[in-house]
Amino acid sequence: APNGIGGLVGYVSNTGSVGTKIENSLNIGPVTSAHATPSNKDSIIGYANTAIINNLYSTSVTDTTKAGFNQVLVDDIKGDTAKTTLSGFDFANTWLVRENDTPILNLENIVIRTSSAIQPNNVIQMISRFISKGKKVGLMG
Repeated sequence: APNGIGGLVGYVSNTGSVGTKIENSLNIGPVTSAHATPSNKDSIIGYANTAIINNLYSTSVTDTTKAGFNQVLVDDIKGDTAKTTLSGFDFANTWLVRENDTPILNLENIVIRTSSAIQPNNVIQMISRFISKGKKVGLMG
């Protein structure tokens, strides 16, 4: 069975004193799996050991007892209402508001930070494939 399943991040385990930051992110849609235990499955993050978590939002059920996790309604993040609902999001540079729809990443201004094991060009190609197929894409940003 997988270690963790989440809409944004499945599993994060930090070693040493450097913590992973997961913040100002949005998951739209449900997360389902028959493989994860309830304690390691969430619509935002399945498992995060010592991660720094701020301003995470999901439109499906999430564990709102965890600090930084917030459940929102789709209607509350459409158009300009997203600017007030999604606290901490950078709508000047990172996110774009869309009339009568949920926000998307501003791919012209976004900086993708990855570990040395993941090549940024691979992430960009993956995003491009999703967008070209009409899929909604979200990253931590």
